[in-house]
Amino acid sequence: MHSITPVLRSLTILAVFLLLLGLLFASTVFIILFLFVLFFIILGTAVEPPGTISAERSNSRITSLAGDTIVVMITLTITKGIGMISVVDLLPASFELVEGNNFALLWKGFGSKTAILKYTVKSSAAGHYSLNCLSCEAYHLFDLKAPRITNFHHGPRIEIRPRLLEIKKVRDASTRTRIPVPLGSLAKMGISTLDFKELRPYQKGDPYKTINWKASARSSTGTFGNMMVNDFEKEGKKTVWLFLDRSAMMQFGACVKNAFEYAIEAVNGLADYYLKQDCRVALCTFNGETIFLYPSTGNKQYYKILRELLRLNPEPGTDLIDKVSPPEVVVTPLREAVVRHKKYLSGSTPLCVIVTRMTRENASQLSEGIREMIKYTEIINKRYPIMVINISGYDLATSNSFEMVAAKILKRRDLCQANGLKKGISWVDWNPTRYSFTAALLQQVVKR
Repeated sequence: MHSITPVLRSLTILAVFLLLLGLLFASTVFIILFLFVLFFIILGTAVEPPGTISAERSNSRITSLAGDTIVVMITLTITKGIGMISVVDLLPASFELVEGNNFALLWKGFGSKTAILKYTVKSSAAGHYSLNCLSCEAYHLFDLKAPRITNFHHGPRIEIRPRLLEIKKVRDASTRTRIPVPLGSLAKMGISTLDFKELRPYQKGDPYKTINWKASARSSTGTFGNMMVNDFEKEGKKTVWLFLDRSAMMQFGACVKNAFEYAIEAVNGLADYYLKQDCRVALCTFNGETIFLYPSTGNKQYYKILRELLRLNPEPGTDLIDKVSPPEVVVTPLREAVVRHKKYLSGSTPLCVIVTRMTRENASQLSEGIREMIKYTEIINKRYPIMVINISGYDLATSNSFEMVAAKILKRRDLCQANGLKKGISWVDWNPTRYSFTAALLQQVVKR
């Protein structure tokens, strides 16, 4: 049963009013007018609004890189009713309409109607999205019945992957880079070789098959704590740790493109590069719920990292401006994340890469995390193998010259805080609005 529309209510009131006037004054004119309005209401309500709508959706691709365009085509078929139909295909917040229109007004006459809605979109934010919110609203020819709304929630799930950055080695003997590389960072926790290293006491987590029962019997009375294990040399693998900031400050910028999305691109590009160099790569997030992936190699590890990156979002309530976070928000600072996984860090001399957005609010927390990280590294070429990628996010939110001036002032203020953090480590400032991440890394290449 359809609700009464304002037009039908007004016509009904008019018909009753004409009937009363005709009876009161015994006027044939008012009676004829009443019959005309009544006849119009009866015939009008007999006409059905457009119905029996079917939709078929096709997308040019279901897997795309951030920034690439996707062509969406929807074929609509309406077989019954007469009237206007408004069609809208709702897009996710991070999608941008490039060409065409995702809204249309259609007229349905006496025959069947077939229409095609075609448009092009792109997304700069990585993740999984669904283009399955098609809504059709059919209007009655005389607006005597309420609109009929038909929703379609079927459609393929689209995966937007971060764009791989072109990071390559600079092979020039006359140049050197200030970016630390995991040279000599041979892992002590890898696949065991046949080369015997030492006999050491049992530690929690050691496989039982490595226990030397004869040596344990000779060196102790057989207690669990005095057992001895055979330790063998491990395969040499260079280790890289990627630390990603998940605080709400990383959301600075537009909803389509913000600092966190550029951080995802940087982590994805670095993971792809170092894994292709046969390094063991680990992923750890901080300033939010910690996501940790154990250091490993190969394509399988890359797809594990990519899968986590597509799921990640900045944690709300972790902007670090308020000292007290809501009780339901889990905030894990960088130092706590390093301490929590120190048993993995202490097994090698890794290259630690921190991807964050340094501001006055998180400078002290970042400094504490770096100092804790130094405990598990060694000095290589007068520097610790620690690299901070600082994403400058103020320019992402500017739209005029006045805002650009304000952004420069805020950047200068933050740089004063960063001067004390740059000692002994590598620091890369990246302004995504001016140059690519590859260009930011090339700025670290200098002449010998």
